[in-house]
Amino acid sequence: MGTGRQGRPQRPVDTTVPALAELARELRELRATAGMTLDELSAAAHWSKGALSAATTGRDLPRWELVMAWVLACEADANLDLWRARHERARGAAPAHPDRRAGVA
Repeated sequence: MGTGRQGRPQRPVDTTVPALAELARELRELRATAGMTLDELSAAAHWSKGALSAATTGRDLPRWELVMAWVLACEADANLDLWRARHERARGAAPAHPDRRAGVA
């Protein structure tokens, strides 16, 4: 699906909160497996590239709606219960954060 073009290299995942880092890595892996560029994912998921990119830093918990859109854009028949459980696990470990940007819970 990808065009073969390389965008900017991804930043390393912040591993301070292991559950957030795990969710970030799983989202990155899903996009890579789907062969999608960030531009393609943005168009398919209807989220900005910035919000999608922020979701894979491991620093903040992405909103469930973003995760769900990401997963369905990459894998139409994905097990959303599994992804919801991953998100909830990360949510339970995430520190309270006063910054409520568009894609961050």
